[in-house]
Amino acid sequence: MHRFATAFLLFVLAALPAARALDVFNYSAAANERFSSGFPNSPVVNPSFFLAGYDLSGLGWTSGNFGVTLISPQHLLTAAHVSAGTTVSFLSLTGTVQSYTVDSSYTVLHSAGVNTDLKIVRLTAPIAPGDQVNYFPTLLLNSVSDYLGLTVASFGAGQRAGLNTIDAAGVVDMLPFGTGNGTADNVVFITDYDAVTGQTQGASGDSGSPSFVGVGGSLALIGTHSAIVDASPDQTIDVLIPAYFGQINARLALDGYAFGTYVSAIPEPSTWGALVGLVVLALACHRRGKVKSD
Repeated sequence: MHRFATAFLLFVLAALPAARALDVFNYSAAANERFSSGFPNSPVVNPSFFLAGYDLSGLGWTSGNFGVTLISPQHLLTAAHVSAGTTVSFLSLTGTVQSYTVDSSYTVLHSAGVNTDLKIVRLTAPIAPGDQVNYFPTLLLNSVSDYLGLTVASFGAGQRAGLNTIDAAGVVDMLPFGTGNGTADNVVFITDYDAVTGQTQGASGDSGSPSFVGVGGSLALIGTHSAIVDASPDQTIDVLIPAYFGQINARLALDGYAFGTYVSAIPEPSTWGALVGLVVLALACHRRGKVKSD
């Protein structure tokens, strides 16, 4: 359904209203909440959460409750709104909240001088193994078409989560939020909000929260929420992390780390340009809706 990507190129980005939780169709607290109570200071794990069997210790939150995801003992990925001095917290495998301080951040580039809405955040020191907070790999596939149709587990602010399916992917002009500027700046994927139990739609405050795919009994990080499209059906936009793997891995290497991977490498963003043709072809037939920042 490549037509869902057209709204990015057509419609003005606008600020969302006050923060609210991730929308989940036929929401169930028993199934869709990672924590049953106490978030964010003393969260209690919900044993019936649909992802309770996975190691989620590397899925954290900022002092403002934006989602962050560890990809090494000293680095995490989120949207471009976390700065030096920010506190990030995680629930360890032993059930204790572990908090750390951000040292610096680096905005991932789509091309020379062109920022994405994805940041690599560096902590002041590596997380000690004894803290029992682990980190996530990503999933590298051979082509963008291999991501279409994958089931993703999407999180929002407060650690609410549900499932969805990748409907489209491509290169878009998304920044600056509110206007765009005519320059392609992010490789993204899109999920739409169908009337299917458990399906998710991003909401204000969900920016930076992750999307995962299941690989061999583990979770691989493939997206961070960036914006939503108010259309029919509504859509959520994630930056497609594997598209920037080389750049992310190079930054981690400066501190002696590597971004863990499953499967094989995919093309760099420049090779995804053919998808823009698919996006543009649909402009004449899809002209409703608007894009909003999370």
